Amino acid sequence: ASGRSRRFVVEDVPYIGMPLRWSPDGNRIAAATVGRLFVIDAKSGRRIEDLAIGDLDGPSGVAFDETGERLLVTDFGGTTIIFDQSGERLAVYGDPDEPQNGTWASDGSLVLTNPFTGVVSVVDPETGEAVAPSFSAGSPLVASVGANGIGAAVTWNNIVTLWDVRTGQQIGEPFNPSDANVMSSILDASGTHLVSGGSNTVVWDLDPAVWRVRACEAAGRNLTQEEWEEFLPEGEAYHATCPQYAPGP
Repeated sequence: ASGRSRRFVVEDVPYIGMPLRWSPDGNRIAAATVGRLFVIDAKSGRRIEDLAIGDLDGPSGVAFDETGERLLVTDFGGTTIIFDQSGERLAVYGDPDEPQNGTWASDGSLVLTNPFTGVVSVVDPETGEAVAPSFSAGSPLVASVGANGIGAAVTWNNIVTLWDVRTGQQIGEPFNPSDANVMSSILDASGTHLVSGGSNTVVWDLDPAVWRVRACEAAGRNLTQEEWEEFLPEGEAYHATCPQYAPGP
C-alpha cells in the first residue's frame, strides 16, 4: 500500500453514517444509514446498490461474507437482514428486545452480539436459529471473528478479550493494548493478527508459534534446568524448546 488516500463524494447520498465495511476483494464498500444500505465502488465512488432496509432503529453493523456474495446488516432494534449480490433479501429475522451487531464466521454462520448486554450468539444465517450455545462476553462490546473461530471483544473499559465463539471459552487474560483508549478491534481473516484502535493503533500477533520463535531469538538460548522447573508445569519433562540452540545446563 502506498499510504495515499482516495477521496470521493457519493452522488445523491446526503449522509452516510457508521458502519462501513470493505468487501473481501477490496473493490466495494458497504455503508449503512437510517433506512438505506449502499454498496459503493471503492475506486470511483459510484453507487452499485441502493437497498431499502426499512424503518430500522439505526444500523449497528454491516458485513460481507467471505465470498463477497452475501451482505449482512444489523440494527439496534434487533433486526438482522441478509442480501445477495442482486439486492434480493435472503433472510430477515430478529427480536426487538435484543439489539444486535453482527459479523460472519468462516464456516458461514453468523456471530451476533448484543452491544448492551454483551451476549454473543452463533446462528444459522438462513433461519436465525442458534447453532452453538450463547455466552456473555462483557458489556458493552464490539466483536470480530477470525477464520479459526476466535472472536475479539472490546468493552468500553478499554479491555480486549479473546473468545472461542463456538464454545464460549475465554482465551487467555483480558488485556489493554499499551494502556491505550481502545474503542474497537478487528481480527484478520486468519485470526492470527488483531488490530486495536483508539487513542493509538496497535497490531498484535496472536500466533503462539510466532511467539516461540521470537522468544528464542530474544533469549539466544534454551531454558536452563532450573528455569524449566520454576516456570513450566510440574511433571513436564525437560527438553530443548529452541531447536537452533543447545539444551541448557
